[in-house]
Amino acid sequence: MAMGTYGPHWKMLRRLYNSELFTNKRMNETASLRRTCVDNMINLVWEKAQKCVSVDVAEVVFLMAFNLQCQLVFSCDINELSHDGDKMEFFKLIQTMTGLTGAPNVSDFFPYLRRFDLQGIRRKMTKTLVSGLEIISAAVEQRIEDKKNVDWENRRKDFLDVLLDYEGRNGNDAHENLSRKDICALIMV
Repeated sequence: MAMGTYGPHWKMLRRLYNSELFTNKRMNETASLRRTCVDNMINLVWEKAQKCVSVDVAEVVFLMAFNLQCQLVFSCDINELSHDGDKMEFFKLIQTMTGLTGAPNVSDFFPYLRRFDLQGIRRKMTKTLVSGLEIISAAVEQRIEDKKNVDWENRRKDFLDVLLDYEGRNGNDAHENLSRKDICALIMV
């Protein structure tokens, strides 16, 4: 949203964020979830300290942030990932993307070399993004099927539910509705 061009789509996203996602009510609903994730991180560090094992702070914080995002977007805990191959693969893809984003690229220092992709960073990032979008697309399709078959009314709505249910201000403007492609892109970011 910060880098998007101003227009009907940008306005729709801003309205979605302001009216559905970043409201005081929604933030207050997730406060306990955020506190639980931080507590779990602190407990993990404490357990490692008791065993006199070194702690990779970046890894612990990354795991906590990823767990929080999984719970907010998909309502699943990171401990459930080992039982689901797609989610574990998604976790590894996110780690790969994070590493590629932070990797120094020769093309950043010598722009005339950009088209050659000497280190293969652009190729690896494209492959990783495509794989990530396939996993997210499958998760979105699964959620749509689950919503048809199961009573979802008594369940806490997560980010994916909000995106799927969003119909805009009046529901009949083409710019107001989110496509599945939009939903997958919003989750990936």
